[in-house]
Amino acid sequence: MHHGYLDKYSHRGSFLNSLNAEIKIIGFLAIIVCVVLTPQYSFSALFLYTALIGIIAFSSRMPLSFLLKESLGALPFALVIALALPFFKEGKVIFHFSAGILKIDITRSGVNLFGFVVFKAYLSILAMILLVGSTQFNLFLRGLQNLKVPALFIMILSFMYRYIFVILDELMRMSQAKRSRAPKMKVFPNFKVLSSMLGSLFIRSYEKSEKVYLAMCSRGFDGEVKALNRFSFSRKDFVFLTGVFVYLAAVEFMVFL
Repeated sequence: MHHGYLDKYSHRGSFLNSLNAEIKIIGFLAIIVCVVLTPQYSFSALFLYTALIGIIAFSSRMPLSFLLKESLGALPFALVIALALPFFKEGKVIFHFSAGILKIDITRSGVNLFGFVVFKAYLSILAMILLVGSTQFNLFLRGLQNLKVPALFIMILSFMYRYIFVILDELMRMSQAKRSRAPKMKVFPNFKVLSSMLGSLFIRSYEKSEKVYLAMCSRGFDGEVKALNRFSFSRKDFVFLTGVFVYLAAVEFMVFL
């Protein structure tokens, strides 16, 4: 089975890939915080943050198609969250719909706020994809541990990433078995078949998790993820982190000036 791993471009010898995971986590977290806390309708600040993320993306040497595919795939979640903004934000009404007791008003300020929130969400998603995509996953977990992130969160994240592909393999096998036995039967219109497949997948996942847990206990797992390397700081890390902080400080100074 073939899967699209987020860190499949982390082995490229780019400037971003050569940075320590801890430095990248701190830098991208600072970018995301600044993007999220951008004052309402400060589109100039968001465009400056977009330029910064674009420069970092260029230094990562990741294909543009990969970045767009992964970021646009996560964008619908932000769209669903912000979907109600055009209907409840007060302002000049640009669209009105009425049917009996149902009345819907879409305001210009609500549409602007919707676009602003989605823009900020997309930049945050893109920053996270650059962080995870440029860092080997084991180094990413090590970076979180060195930054004193709770061990339970790291363990859950590790298991989720490593075994989601096992579950996908099980789902693909079930789908292939279904097609070999009933090639003309479609899954999605047939909710009975779909529910049976999901129930079987849940049971298989539960049984596999029990086997994995027992195997880990037999090998001495005590619930802690061991860090193989300690935190280090190089000249490249200093240049990246200093550049990011100076750029963010300049944008924030411009916004609140």
